[in-house]
Amino acid sequence: MYENWILASAETLRGQRLDEGTLISEAIELRGDVEACNGKGELKSWLPEGRTYNEPIDQLAFTQLLDVELVRQHSRSFQRLWHALEEAIEAIRTDTVIITPQREKKT
Repeated sequence: MYENWILASAETLRGQRLDEGTLISEAIELRGDVEACNGKGELKSWLPEGRTYNEPIDQLAFTQLLDVELVRQHSRSFQRLWHALEEAIEAIRTDTVIITPQREKKT
């Protein structure tokens, strides 16, 4: 799932270099629903031939380059995470207990 969030920032990753100098393809594009694709497989296709996607190393490198606002625009699951974090921060700030999702009371 994390890789799918990276995909959501394709526009800002195109042609960039990862930490160790690997060039991300210029030809990458966001194709359809980022939630429905194979994130790791898609990221591997963005790398030069022969270069594999190495999760512990590449996640950090890709994350340092992505645009969080684009990820929010293109990924429903990231939007849900963002909203949950906003609620948690507000609950801490106001010393309020929150339970999500709210259950309706039976009458």
